[in-house]
Amino acid sequence: MKVHEQSQMTPAKAEAVHHLAEEAAEIAQACMKALRHGFDSTNPDDPGPTNLEAIADEVGDLLAAVDILEYNIDKRRPGMDWFRARVLAARVTKLRKVADYMHQADVPPTKWAIP
Repeated sequence: MKVHEQSQMTPAKAEAVHHLAEEAAEIAQACMKALRHGFDSTNPDDPGPTNLEAIADEVGDLLAAVDILEYNIDKRRPGMDWFRARVLAARVTKLRKVADYMHQADVPPTKWAIP
């Protein structure tokens, strides 16, 4: 089986990780546009979604990239329960930690993050 030289990942796994990183960068870009121009602003040269709608779209794209990564980690294992459990645990931990240093934004209770 061919592997990515540097990471020793299969090409499918490497591509999934690359896609996840790319989507994360696109969220950062959408957030920066919203900070610069506001949530309701759109591109004046090509009106489309508002900046807030663009953030929502990018979050959806990122979640799809997480699904792709999860599926490609090991296709032989049905259901990646450990992966999803770790993501959920990290999410709950982050909600608890961020509550200590968020000054303006309200932090939802951890039960918000549990599906």
